[in-house]
Amino acid sequence: NLQLTHKSCCGIDNLAVFLSMARRFGHGYIVPFLHLVPDYITGQLKQKNMQMYQSFHRWWQDNGMRPMPSPAITVENQRWEWSIMKVALPAARVPPGWDEMVQAALLFRLSFYEASRACLSRALAINSELASVADEILPGMAEIPVLQLASPQPTVKQKYLICYNPAVGLGNMAVVMVSAHVLAKLTGRTLVIHWNVNHVLRHAFHLREKPGVVHHVGDGLSLEAGVTHSNVKSIYLFHMMDTEMLGDSLELLGCKDPAVELAKHSFVTVSSNIYFAPLLATNPNIRGGDKLPDFPEALSELLEPSVKARRRALNFAKKANWGRIAPIVAIHIRSREEAQDNDDWPESDSVDATMLDNLVHCVQIAVARELGSSAEWDAFVAATTEKARSGVVQALKGSRGLRHVLVLPHIERSRTSGAGNTDAMAEALLISRADIFVRMVIGTTGFSTFAYLANALRVQTDWASDLPPFHGVGFAPNYLVTDLCGSSTCFVASPKVRMADVSWHGPRATRRSCGDVIDRLGAAYHELKCLSLEPVESGTNHPEEDEL
Repeated sequence: NLQLTHKSCCGIDNLAVFLSMARRFGHGYIVPFLHLVPDYITGQLKQKNMQMYQSFHRWWQDNGMRPMPSPAITVENQRWEWSIMKVALPAARVPPGWDEMVQAALLFRLSFYEASRACLSRALAINSELASVADEILPGMAEIPVLQLASPQPTVKQKYLICYNPAVGLGNMAVVMVSAHVLAKLTGRTLVIHWNVNHVLRHAFHLREKPGVVHHVGDGLSLEAGVTHSNVKSIYLFHMMDTEMLGDSLELLGCKDPAVELAKHSFVTVSSNIYFAPLLATNPNIRGGDKLPDFPEALSELLEPSVKARRRALNFAKKANWGRIAPIVAIHIRSREEAQDNDDWPESDSVDATMLDNLVHCVQIAVARELGSSAEWDAFVAATTEKARSGVVQALKGSRGLRHVLVLPHIERSRTSGAGNTDAMAEALLISRADIFVRMVIGTTGFSTFAYLANALRVQTDWASDLPPFHGVGFAPNYLVTDLCGSSTCFVASPKVRMADVSWHGPRATRRSCGDVIDRLGAAYHELKCLSLEPVESGTNHPEEDEL
């Protein structure tokens, strides 16, 4: 984990806590380990772990300030090494079929039983003696019949690109599926959407199937051949992953001609949490890359909101008299969800008092700029936690011109339930119909794929034919609230989707054979570092409208 995250709290803090719990050998490591990154101790170490560090520092001083035990943890150029954590079996001790057995066990733990069954069948076909341990590793699956496997060489002429959906949220999954669809079309492949562990997303999205272009998983070919076939090329692209592996993926998507590089593979799988279509659009070896559709159009071509989500949004909008009497200001807060947000952002489950004041101030500025200082307006508030939503609702009371504060009632917040995904999509649809969109991701500069999804849904209007038309053209003006981009806390932001930040991996990953593939993205990348945000404080001058 630390090798992947470098100086993120997910690595250093977690390892320090692990060492504190490993009493027999870990305590001697803690202080010398943290002293490898002194700037982290003073600037990033979590408060509760700072108290732990101070306690162990006193213990370390009282015991002679001994050096780190052997084998020592080392770091060089942000690359961490600790030989004690490296475990490898010599080839002579790895029985045939063991790799497939490991895959079966991992898939079983993820409750992806059909794929686990396919991998177990493959393992037992290679080595029937593995059945002796299968019952212990995979309870209840050892008695399944060994399947007749496909020939190592595909017997079908069709080539496939299989998009495996990891456990990520609504916005992330939308940008990945759209990117995979773009890659499939560029390489002449049939796209297979494999819902994988994220099958509940089917309650939010409806796939616009097109013969020869998109298939649902479940026809045997896309499941078992996609998992077990020997002629498979797998592409991994995550913002937190091995730097060298990331570099290989950036080389393929950003510099090489994917159609040529992947031609020998009948099956290509993509696992990602990143909007990687911009890499394809700026790839010098892809003809017509600059003519690829923008995200809203590409999304509309592939996906539409589910019937349940559309009905939920429309019923609420009608009852709330949405936009008929006063314009709507949509406010979305990305707050931290316990046990679901594993990165070090968002920082909190609610907005603190200072940032609530900044949020309300920015909303009032946006209303004055876009609607006029004397305008009446309604607010629609959505957030990933109830604590954040109720805090914003309370803070908005008394705002000049505010008529009503609207919230989607009886909301289900679990990302792992069908109802939770239906409600999240319903909120995104309602936000897409707003006249102004104000957003915040607590403790960050505001990157939010959910917000980008809500903006992109503005072009999908069939569900809202009974609602008032838009008051303007193009996207709704986007305003972003953050205290990490200079003295201002209110900014005009682009509504257009951005690719997540991978530049922190450094040139070893991003500088490829055709140049730095991230630098080449230019303005499409800058919101991540505040460069494309326009600070605003007051006045009624309108920013240029973004066209859809």
